[in-house]
Amino acid sequence: MLTNIDVGKLSELLIKYKVQITALGCLFLLVLSFQLGRSSVDLPPPPVKEDFCSEYIDLNKILKKQIEDEKLSCKGRIDGAIDRERTSCDARVNETLQEHVKRNAIRNCRNARQLVKQCKGR
Repeated sequence: MLTNIDVGKLSELLIKYKVQITALGCLFLLVLSFQLGRSSVDLPPPPVKEDFCSEYIDLNKILKKQIEDEKLSCKGRIDGAIDRERTSCDARVNETLQEHVKRNAIRNCRNARQLVKQCKGR
């Protein structure tokens, strides 16, 4: 096949497509130089996440601990408030029951009945 190529036609084609052939040659040289440069450079490994972000990781741990502590203290305050409310409610219920018992004692008392009869008689 190489023997059938006409050199004259090939030179005409090279002259006709001179810009395109020059661009392809430049592209080939660019790719070749990139690959050679890439293979000649030894890159260090990327940094470990713990080394790179250690400040943020430590800060995140501290903030998580603070949030947990605040949740526990808030729960303790809520439980304390509920206990105080229960004791005050129980005290009010007991006071009301004692008042009711006293009123019933007065109503059922014979002296109170006699006083009522006397008041009606006047």
